Amino acid sequence: MLVEIVSPSDPLPEVMRKLDEYAAWGVTQIWLVTPSINKFHIYRSGGLTEVDRFELPEFNFRISATELFGAASAR
Repeated sequence: MLVEIVSPSDPLPEVMRKLDEYAAWGVTQIWLVTPSINKFHIYRSGGLTEVDRFELPEFNFRISATELFGAASAR
């Protein structure tokens, strides 16, 4: 499991290269967080899918983009 946090200066081709590399290493869950646009994505099969939350059911863990980014902006 890996979480990549993208900064506004990270070019998308470089981010995708890194995600491809993580997958090649055998990382089975790759999450992408883009704070500049308050979005979550899951990387699968060479592509990104936007999701509204990340989940790890085996650990009873769930967090939505709204929860994470709402908490960050409340500070």
